Amino acid sequence: MNKVAPVLVWLACLFCAASARESYDSIQDAASDAFQTWVERTTKDAHRVISISGYDIGGEVRFSAVSVKDGAAIPTEVRHNLANDEYAAALKQMRADGFRLICVSGYLNGGAPHFAAVWVKDGKHIKWEEHHNITAEQYQSEVERAKERGLRPEIICGYGNGRAGHLFAALFVESQDEWFARHDLAPEQYQKLYDDPANKGFRPLCATEYRTKSGPMFAAIFVKEATPMIARHNLTETQFHNQARQNEKNGFHLLSVSACSQEPSAGVEIFEKTIKEYMKERSIAVGTIAVAYNGKMLLEKAYGHRDGARTQLVQADDPMRIASVVKPITAAAVRKLIAEGKLALDTKAFPLLGLKPLPGAKEDPRINTITVQNLLDHKGGWDRDTSFDPMFMPLEIAKANGKPGPADQEQIIRYMLGKPLQADPGSKYAYSNFGYCVLGRVIEKVSKQNYVAYIQKEILAPLDIHSIELGRSLPKDRNPREPVYVDPGVGRNVIEPKSEAQVPAPDGTFFLEAMDSHGALIASSPDLCKFMNAYWISGEPRKGTGQSWVHFGSLPGTFSMASEYGNGVNVACIFNQRTDKSGLDYEKINDMMGNAANQFAGTEARYVAVWVKD
Repeated sequence: MNKVAPVLVWLACLFCAASARESYDSIQDAASDAFQTWVERTTKDAHRVISISGYDIGGEVRFSAVSVKDGAAIPTEVRHNLANDEYAAALKQMRADGFRLICVSGYLNGGAPHFAAVWVKDGKHIKWEEHHNITAEQYQSEVERAKERGLRPEIICGYGNGRAGHLFAALFVESQDEWFARHDLAPEQYQKLYDDPANKGFRPLCATEYRTKSGPMFAAIFVKEATPMIARHNLTETQFHNQARQNEKNGFHLLSVSACSQEPSAGVEIFEKTIKEYMKERSIAVGTIAVAYNGKMLLEKAYGHRDGARTQLVQADDPMRIASVVKPITAAAVRKLIAEGKLALDTKAFPLLGLKPLPGAKEDPRINTITVQNLLDHKGGWDRDTSFDPMFMPLEIAKANGKPGPADQEQIIRYMLGKPLQADPGSKYAYSNFGYCVLGRVIEKVSKQNYVAYIQKEILAPLDIHSIELGRSLPKDRNPREPVYVDPGVGRNVIEPKSEAQVPAPDGTFFLEAMDSHGALIASSPDLCKFMNAYWISGEPRKGTGQSWVHFGSLPGTFSMASEYGNGVNVACIFNQRTDKSGLDYEKINDMMGNAANQFAGTEARYVAVWVKD
């Protein structure tokens, strides 16, 4: 299996030595929207951007930049996320408008080269040339010709997929300095440049690391200058920030820094190793896992047996209870109805449903102000930690309704209409199963379809997802491919309330069917991954990578996880228990799989940096 090795390149070159009247502002590791907000803010504060850099780490585009406030009113243009044709057009137009380029950074976005750049209109007639998407041989040719043209390289940036090949973007400027430039240096060759006595008196102007088919390589530009400097490479993020703080105390300011993601250290087998370790530590008998990377399914595995007699092996596409991992599917359905104009975030949920409280009950007037947004955000005003969770009171609520039980969704909602809220709607987050039960009824009211029928037709079928259906409380009613669910607890059978027999906790001590839109579905791990390939856990349609989300599901006999990591890896895991004698944390699976995802995608960065003394 071929993987894209993500490459991160960050150049932050400070072109002016700091003085008493100069101040600097910077941003690091910002997503596109956050970066644009920073540009607008720093410009409003009379700063001007002097460097910009973009990088791709596991498919996630981030930006870093530096601005200076020095009193100079210089028109400045900052652009980012420019595709190749857009960047070429911008170069032509900016030059025609009297702007000159002072910084360029190339990076991958969606697997294709994109560019970030800064132009200034300062009236200086400085000769400059820019070259991008050039090979190492082409860059070397430009370097050799530069001195003949009275130029030297100012910026060098390597980018691309190391396994498929790498490219350079470079800025050359007019200069009479003594200089030399090197590229495609192995780490030991790069280090030798600093150690070689022949280079005494030269300091690095810019240095960067990038991926090649032969592994990590370095490029650097050196100028002859007596200014004291400190150069470091192969720094972890923590080491880089510690070094930066120490150097600042000693009067050095950052001249340039670049970072490169580490080569992936593991293949897809790292996920199998991780889930086996997790299950062994907790004595979990049955589990399934599916892993996708940038929308492509990489792994589908199952462990254990469906039956207690251990005669039927679990299959990777077998459906199992997913508990609260249902909620992202419900959120996706709600957001689809909103996108279609059939519902709004500010729609008042209970007036829409038109249900009334039970006779004699007093309604909290705040209930009628609860919006769809409040329900999605778990801010409806209920707090199960200080009151109760009605979704686990099927007999008590049925009795209040004058029914034998167990209580269905409408009976639960009417019962709750007569109970006080614990907070004003929208004012406090408190995880609410009941809130998502209400959202299920909102979906039914607006779509005029049963909740399960609607999500199967409108959300799941277009994604070729067919395993997801309503789970059943009793073993005799379940999908025959579901495994035995294991839990030490026992209790009353609420599905057959006249029975005196005690049953295992997963087999009738709660009314699963009434939990449809917040926790009653069954699904296979591969189908959960398909869902995550198309939707964020928030329910928003998914575009690209760069967001990190996780949702856990937990019921007696069930633990599930759907996790979307920022580097493009999605992991779905489902297990047939949520507790054991070890007492270990079951939610640790997210951290364990996150570490595996980082090893697989190669997202850990190492920094190359140069500081100079003011």
